[in-house]
Amino acid sequence: MTFLIVGLLFLCFFIALELIKRHYKINAEFTRKFAHIFGGAGVLISINYISKSEFIFLTTLFLIGFSISHRTKLLKSFTELPRKTYGEITYLLGLAVLGYFFFDTRNLFICGILLLMFPDSLAGLIGYRINKNRKTFVGSTVYFIITVIILIMFFPIYFVILTAIILTLVEYISPYGFDNFTVPIVYVLLIKLFLI
Repeated sequence: MTFLIVGLLFLCFFIALELIKRHYKINAEFTRKFAHIFGGAGVLISINYISKSEFIFLTTLFLIGFSISHRTKLLKSFTELPRKTYGEITYLLGLAVLGYFFFDTRNLFICGILLLMFPDSLAGLIGYRINKNRKTFVGSTVYFIITVIILIMFFPIYFVILTAIILTLVEYISPYGFDNFTVPIVYVLLIKLFLI
């Protein structure tokens, strides 16, 4: 029953975000980053109330919903962009990867969610002011710094530097918003290769 309440709260959040975007005509770049951060915060709260299977189930439901929205352009807060991106879909795939591998290892899961929430969002907002159409060196530098700050709370320094460099490169070369999926996969692989 709790997972239904969690699902409804997420649904209300996305509907409210859509209504605010349409009413105030906010740029979709900003509503997407807002959803990145606050959607991730919602995940961090909700994992205290739902099981791993419920998390995967809800993530799959939203993945189906966002895939339909992407195709039909239903949610303007995610689809009204001058560039091609699948970020809202790959974000959910990234959540599913993190949930599948680390849901029960809470510190690894939380770190992975924080890596989805902040580095890309802050790098994107700063980089967007410099160049609206492509990733920038400044954006990648911001991504690296925020990644280091997050990782240092969970891991030894040798792993932090190596992982931050690799994740920054992965984010930079991943086109069309696929970094939301490739970064969690590489994060999982690096942990499994060097720590577990």
